[in-house]
Amino acid sequence: MPIVDIPCEDCELQQDLIKLQGWTFIDCTEVMGGFCRLRYDDEPTATAKLTPHFTLREMTESQTAARLGILNLPTETELTNLKYLAEAMEKIRASVKQPIRISSAFRSSKLNLAVGGTSNSAHLRGLAADINVNGMTPRQLALHISEMKLPFDQLILEYDSWVHVGLHESKNRQELLTIRKGTGYLLGIC
Repeated sequence: MPIVDIPCEDCELQQDLIKLQGWTFIDCTEVMGGFCRLRYDDEPTATAKLTPHFTLREMTESQTAARLGILNLPTETELTNLKYLAEAMEKIRASVKQPIRISSAFRSSKLNLAVGGTSNSAHLRGLAADINVNGMTPRQLALHISEMKLPFDQLILEYDSWVHVGLHESKNRQELLTIRKGTGYLLGIC
């Protein structure tokens, strides 16, 4: 179980979200500039549902964050965005009639930097998920989503390995892109 230390003021401001996400307080120094030590629990009771099939943990969990001891915790605004994203994932799930595997959704700025994400990534705002579905190639999934009439900002087939579904708070561009090693972004799903 990963253990992280975060500034006490972060604990005080976000105690409810910390507990919802499955972290347990171990101890706190409670001095000026002190740190709280948290432990990540794998208890099934810490799986707050955003929608019927998607949990907060699923939308924030990261192997990189666990390995590096990064607390990948959304703010209230980012949590609202994650609910909007989970609703979009529910529509995709219903359409493909299969569970969706999310490899990355919300990323804190520290986690985004650690994984090499772009500074304007929708993942930072809780508005993007990288997904796969068993029984479909990423290209098949991207083409399926593109035909759904689902509002999205960007739908990107990434490295023929996963599909990035990005939303926007107000204006979805319906942008279709493909990226492969050495090509940069190409218009459309190729």
